Amino acid sequence: MKGARLVFAGALMAALTGCWDRFDAETWRSEAGNWQGENARAGMVGAVRDRITPGTPRDDVRALLGAPDSSEPDADLYVLGRAQYGVDFEMLEVSYDARAHVVALTLRRS
Repeated sequence: MKGARLVFAGALMAALTGCWDRFDAETWRSEAGNWQGENARAGMVGAVRDRITPGTPRDDVRALLGAPDSSEPDADLYVLGRAQYGVDFEMLEVSYDARAHVVALTLRRS
């Protein structure tokens, strides 16, 4: 019984500290344009935020994440799938400054 509690405690700690928040570039890219609802990208947002920080060049972002699902002159948008509650879709918006360096990563609903 004590062993089971330790395993549970370890799993809980891993979940709370984000240890299961892994980024897989192949999976991320395979979900491009997935507007059908469930999207594996949603579970990787924390790991993406760890890798893409303010000052990261746009070319480096695209090398990591692939082509965006939508692009604007100062932002790239990546579909994360349907919101857990509701009918909206969630997107990760990567915003850039005039030098094409990241200034912010924001979750956005459409």
